[in-house]
Amino acid sequence: MKHLLILLTSLALFACGGGDSGESAEEAADTAKEATSEAMDAAGSAMDEAGDTMEDAAGAAGEMADEAKDKAEGAMDEAADSMHGAMDDAAAVEDTLKDKADEVDKAIDDATQ
Repeated sequence: MKHLLILLTSLALFACGGGDSGESAEEAADTAKEATSEAMDAAGSAMDEAGDTMEDAAGAAGEMADEAKDKAEGAMDEAADSMHGAMDDAAAVEDTLKDKADEVDKAIDDATQ
């Protein structure tokens, strides 16, 4: 910001021809003040817009993260349901195999007696 003020003051003095007239110096100072004020207003507006943009981006990122979390939770629930179903199926197969093993043992006992 200091560099901008020095630049604007230098340009204003250069525009006045660098004379020693008090009036020219006052005009140059007024011009420099106005230019500085305009530059600061523009910088303030740019900062406000940047802040708004950052807030919008943060909000969008938060929404995206929430959606991703919800999808991940849904996928985990489906995986858990599938796993429980597979475990139930495996238990049913185990029961069937035990029943068949019992039938085979009984058949062997009947055949050997």
